[in-house]
Amino acid sequence: MGKKEYQIKISVIVPVYNMSEYLAKAIESFLNQTLDEKELILVDDGSNDSSFMIAENYAKAHYEIIIIKQDHKGSGAARNLGIHAAKGEYVCFLDADDFYASEDVLDYLYKLAKRENAIICGGSSGDYIDGIVRTEGLRKERRFLREQYIQKENFPGVSGYWSFVFKKQFLINNKVFFSNYLRGQDAPFFAKAIACAGGVYCSDKLIYVYRKEHKIVQFDERKALDLARSYRDVYLISIAAHLIRIQNVVEEELKGELGALIYKYSCAGSKEMKKILQEINDLYGTKLERQNEKSRRLLYEGFELYSYVQRTEQEKKSFIMRLEKCDRIYIFGAGLIGNKVACFLENNHINIDSFVVSDISKNRNSVRGISVNSIDQVNINGNYIVIIATFWYAQNEIVNCLKKNGIINTYPIDLCQFFLWQDEIKH
Repeated sequence: MGKKEYQIKISVIVPVYNMSEYLAKAIESFLNQTLDEKELILVDDGSNDSSFMIAENYAKAHYEIIIIKQDHKGSGAARNLGIHAAKGEYVCFLDADDFYASEDVLDYLYKLAKRENAIICGGSSGDYIDGIVRTEGLRKERRFLREQYIQKENFPGVSGYWSFVFKKQFLINNKVFFSNYLRGQDAPFFAKAIACAGGVYCSDKLIYVYRKEHKIVQFDERKALDLARSYRDVYLISIAAHLIRIQNVVEEELKGELGALIYKYSCAGSKEMKKILQEINDLYGTKLERQNEKSRRLLYEGFELYSYVQRTEQEKKSFIMRLEKCDRIYIFGAGLIGNKVACFLENNHINIDSFVVSDISKNRNSVRGISVNSIDQVNINGNYIVIIATFWYAQNEIVNCLKKNGIINTYPIDLCQFFLWQDEIKH
């Protein structure tokens, strides 16, 4: 089929590396879009499975699909190559294992962006787990409750950039590109884009579906360093551009998996990780100076760091001893963190009675073979405990919800501590 001559409205850029199991679904998701003036740029990042052959077969049958090959340089370099090759007025990004929520999302986003004269325009995303698209409990920057323009200082985070379209010329003019980090390449890209644009136009429409269950990352020092570099970069951008809420997100991230990785490899003697830790503390000091606040540190350093890591090991022992004395153990949260906590307890020979959630209709019936029940099924007689296994941003609300239901024996998981309890940190 010959190429059509028309103005491309949206270029969809897909980095492809060994994604033969999922690639066809992603491509079909693009082809099913009702927007006619579109192109799909598949950037093969040196795949050694059948991904390139799948892409080539689709490109032969569909004029709007373009294939670019590169040696294996990572998804950041692949996306940058796609940006330069794109002919669209807007560009957006689709991972090779994800898909669009409906057939009209590109048409919807283009019309909305043009109506609002938006540099960046997007909507909500959901997670695909066990064949179900879930939107509850996601980060605030991935789920919008109404249509609105959000100023840069109020934008809630740097996750979910795949749900947005970006004016191509804006990215080129402002040199907004992806880093070559192994982890977290997208966060500095999104932060810089928001800073340069001054704000984002957002919709409550579900745009993008993120396939969650198979994406397990086991951190080594290189990946940990790159993730830490990524968030250091975001923190630098957010302080320089007064992205207030994004600053807060970085600071909260340091209380979880990210902080645990920084502490783990700093304690193991990584000079580069210690340098990143110091840079983050220096940025925090700069922020406090601007606010005329007393200088203090965001992360532990030196002796205090080693002391903290030792305390986490003592807390682990105390936690397990406490659980061993309980008659019934519940885990609030049947998602990613709940699953990790259940696995940790099983490895320490602790039996769980059930997972509990606030809305059973939006959850699976079981996780790891353990039933998922509503909070009104918690037996609060005798010696029980409810472990709150969620991300930091939801814990206070959950504690209050449980108290209203008479559940007072709770243990909110300190995520930084919890990840330090692991022999290997996996995401």
